[in-house]
Amino acid sequence: MQDTQHRKPEEFERAWKRFGEHITHFGYVENVENYSKLLHSGDIVVSTATHEFFCVAIMEAIYCGCHPLVPNRLHYPELIPSNLHKPLLHAPVIYDTEDDLFKYLKDLLTGTTKPLPKSSLQNINRHLDWGMMVDRYDSLFEDLKETKSEASFQAGV
Repeated sequence: MQDTQHRKPEEFERAWKRFGEHITHFGYVENVENYSKLLHSGDIVVSTATHEFFCVAIMEAIYCGCHPLVPNRLHYPELIPSNLHKPLLHAPVIYDTEDDLFKYLKDLLTGTTKPLPKSSLQNINRHLDWGMMVDRYDSLFEDLKETKSEASFQAGV
């Protein structure tokens, strides 16, 4: 969901002018239900991010069935299982260079390579599902309870 109150990059405006008839939606989405519908109707999600906190939008799009094309940096390589970075029978997911991105995207768009199956995409972040993580967090919190703090919180110190 993009906030349209901020200035859009010039490249987005040019892309809209050139490819607008092929773009289903451009800009902010008013509610979560419409956002989900848009993601589920997509085929490919691309990131060129150089700064990202947890890659939430990309992970949401992947879960909704969009084949990702993401850079080999930030958290992407660890969030996506390594066996899917460059699978044998489907389009790559991780790219190293801008030239790689353009080639992989062109191959996907022209049908030269096939996207990962929706079932594979929906399982990419299964290891992050709360049901898989709750025991780990419970264990970490229990360990913290047992740990003596070296910090001093005495009044007046």
